[in-house]
Amino acid sequence: MKTQNTNILNTISQNNLQLLTAEVKETLAINIDVNATKTNLKAIDFWNMQRMQRSRGCSKFPSISVR
Repeated sequence: MKTQNTNILNTISQNNLQLLTAEVKETLAINIDVNATKTNLKAIDFWNMQRMQRSRGCSKFPSISVR
């Protein structure tokens, strides 16, 4: 099996390839209120998260009851 494919890059010119892979500078959110977005998680929140993950995992393969 072929592990590398260079045919895709042949259709892109060198200049366009450099433009696509150029570094993008991120901007900072200066006017954000950090205290307003802070949430305090309690033990019950973690318990509920684990319970939801367990129920989602079981829904993939529902159990078949034989009577």
